[in-house]
Amino acid sequence: MMTLAVIGDNHPLTEFICEGLLARGYGIKGLSEVVDGVVFSAWTWQEASSVIQTLPENLPTNARQWILLSSPAVYGEGQGHCGDCGVIEPVRRVDDHLAARRWEPLCPYCMEMLMPQALSEAKACFPVSDLGKFQLAWEMQLQAEAVKRDIPLAILRCFQPYWPSDSYLNASGHHMVATFTQKLLTNEPINLYEDGNQLRDITYGSDVLKAIELILQRSAGVSGCFNIATGQRISLYEIVAYLQTFFGKTDQEYTLLEQFRDGDARHRFADISLAQQVLGYQPDYGIVEGLKAYVEAMCALERPTHQTTPTPV
Repeated sequence: MMTLAVIGDNHPLTEFICEGLLARGYGIKGLSEVVDGVVFSAWTWQEASSVIQTLPENLPTNARQWILLSSPAVYGEGQGHCGDCGVIEPVRRVDDHLAARRWEPLCPYCMEMLMPQALSEAKACFPVSDLGKFQLAWEMQLQAEAVKRDIPLAILRCFQPYWPSDSYLNASGHHMVATFTQKLLTNEPINLYEDGNQLRDITYGSDVLKAIELILQRSAGVSGCFNIATGQRISLYEIVAYLQTFFGKTDQEYTLLEQFRDGDARHRFADISLAQQVLGYQPDYGIVEGLKAYVEAMCALERPTHQTTPTPV
């Protein structure tokens, strides 16, 4: 049995990863014990910043593989293509345009609207959110430590992972799909920022576990950054529509706020070709299949006997 140490915060995704690895036969041990690999997972930057400060003292020295779960927030805005100027990497949308509700990024040279493109790992990182800045800092520190200790480090940038949980009533901020689920199942209106046409890739949790296993099963070790996602794209309002259909809540309202939220990217979806080529990664769930499996699993969970007031989005 392969043994692992998991270092991170108390975010539900970290708990999901631990439970999933245990269910797949991996042993979870403490930092002071001999382990085969280390999985780093932190998604709440306020709490996890303290983990960074103590990393050099806490890291096991005997592991043959490190894996860091990161997110596409490190990229900032996505890539776009201009018909005249080629591929453009917008760093941030212009405040004046956002105030005028012009949501799409423009080419900085000719001011034409950019066509969104899938993000590859080669894109320069310009994070605009606190989470993205923290995770990029963690990536850089772990890369330095891995080089110093001569340990392979695989960084998995997981695009909007989601998973079934019976704690959906307190799930705001855990992941986007959980927030929408909370609103649907408590009959609260769903608020969508901007116009709801933002494009995303979302990843069913079992595919994140699959990527981790693919790395752990390789005897030679794996280094580098990899996008873990479906390789598809979907708009936010389409995600809501599928959840409404699968939950049987098609009469549930949603509101387009037509407001920009600081730190949000307009479009962010993945090119997963590198993970496919190097890791042999192929997601088991596309976006729609994953949402359907998620809803079926949620409906199979026992419902709480009491409800709490949901946190506004």
